[in-house]
Amino acid sequence: MARRQKRIWITGAAGFSGRHLIRFLRELPQPLQLVGFDLRPGAPEGLDAYHAVDLGDGAKLRELAEAQAPDCVIHLAGVLPPTPEPDLWRVNVGGTLNLLHALAGAKAKPRFVTVGSAAEYTNFTGKKVREDHSAGGNSPYGRTKWAQSTLALAFGKEMGMPVMVARTFNLIGPGTPLSLVPGALCAQFTNGEREVKVGNLKPERDFIDIRDAVAAYWAICEKGKPGQVYNVATGKSTSIRILVKTFVECSPIAKEIRQEAERSRKNDLNRVCADNTKLLALGCRPQISLTQSVRDMLQAARPQ
Repeated sequence: MARRQKRIWITGAAGFSGRHLIRFLRELPQPLQLVGFDLRPGAPEGLDAYHAVDLGDGAKLRELAEAQAPDCVIHLAGVLPPTPEPDLWRVNVGGTLNLLHALAGAKAKPRFVTVGSAAEYTNFTGKKVREDHSAGGNSPYGRTKWAQSTLALAFGKEMGMPVMVARTFNLIGPGTPLSLVPGALCAQFTNGEREVKVGNLKPERDFIDIRDAVAAYWAICEKGKPGQVYNVATGKSTSIRILVKTFVECSPIAKEIRQEAERSRKNDLNRVCADNTKLLALGCRPQISLTQSVRDMLQAARPQ
């Protein structure tokens, strides 16, 4: 008798991370059944099934969980600033709890990875941040992501569901959205204008390529310990100055860099860098260099 393929639910499947995760899972040697969830009507390529459903619709989620119970869930769905704060709480926290309740109501206990954010941490000191560092968030977004992670872990413990948190640092790579610094820079380096306008170049961030990040989500899903948080990061920090310099070196078109004070964020943290020891212990080591990430971003963004 043929063994049933492992069924993977991916929320936020039509987004930046979701599309990269689908591509990564499709390249694995073992065949998987991939079921995507998103609000957008068009199904991303590579899925076996797709549901355009709001995570606020608990009844629909439970119906789907009863019909297509997952073995694993990688929960990417969520909203980012500048979304109004009430919607951050409704989607990031409420949507996560609805999903967990629907799975529990269908008596499903999949391995569940909820994807968090470095914004959950507080009181950065410049040292590498471990998973047991103080958390709670310094912004509305950070607070909602911390609440999402905390409630998911508590729910898993109460219901006997293996829940893990992938706490992701600064993403980079092909298709990075404009809301993130590398995405905004890439857009300026490929828009045909002569100038690239930048803000404060001193802050340092732990940039991890999206392709390494989704590989980490899968490693956490397969090998992570229930109830644990895992930093998804490289363990190295890079200044915005070096990031801009890398774009200059990789771009085939010469650009003038113009620094504007009004583009600098108030109270911007000097250095954010993760301790990724726990991720490395799962056998997952980021592979893609900053230079390769930038080259691939520019290539993907150029008109075909």
